[in-house]
Amino acid sequence: MASGPGQSMERVLLADEEIKLLAACDRVRSRLLRPLVVLALDPGMRRGELLSLEWTRVDFDQRAIRIINAKSNAGNRVIPMIATVHTLLSDLAKKATSSLVFPTNRKLGEKLLDLKKGFKWAVGLAGIPSTRCHDMRHTFATRLVRAGVDIISVQ
Repeated sequence: MASGPGQSMERVLLADEEIKLLAACDRVRSRLLRPLVVLALDPGMRRGELLSLEWTRVDFDQRAIRIINAKSNAGNRVIPMIATVHTLLSDLAKKATSSLVFPTNRKLGEKLLDLKKGFKWAVGLAGIPSTRCHDMRHTFATRLVRAGVDIISVQ
């Protein structure tokens, strides 16, 4: 995708960059950064979807995450959980103290507002150039296309 003035080029993380980024997430103070990055990479969730995700939308029995009022035209959709995501969310659910999957530590019951600072710190620790949160979603979509999934399904 071409970039214009003030826009960054979307990029796809290489497999070794993903490993480095996840390892760096473990070195950042936020306990939620690694799960957020995993959910952005594996099911390709948008940042806003992640930050507003409620436990009532996580169906462990059906292994699905239900998104309502999403940014896309489809609005509502169901995201299947792969084993890694299911395990990660199951572990988080055991420690949950809020109706939100990713609550802030600052005010009880409020959602985490942003993850840019921690993400930027982790990217720096990993030594990965020019990587934004949205690039996780782009990485997910690109990997699907490369695996032969049709573009309409990816959208």
